[in-house]
Amino acid sequence: MMNLMQVPKKDGKGFFRPAPFTQKYLLKTVLEKNQLGSWYGWEIISKGLVDNESLVTRAYKFRQSLMSGTVKVKHGQEEEAAKTPF
Repeated sequence: MMNLMQVPKKDGKGFFRPAPFTQKYLLKTVLEKNQLGSWYGWEIISKGLVDNESLVTRAYKFRQSLMSGTVKVKHGQEEEAAKTPF
């Protein structure tokens, strides 16, 4: 769904697929269930394109810095989950 959005080109000749960071989404958790049990899943609703050009520019520059290796992800140690009482 997220990769299927297409936007008309400014010249009116065809469409292009915008980068994911240019799009807005509403994320919700929804209860799902079947005969084996129940759990929470995601409902992802497209809310169109980000309308703040400065924000899109900053996201693009951040993506470039990640791709070039200028910025590196520093993975921390995961915290141990609290033990549940049941």
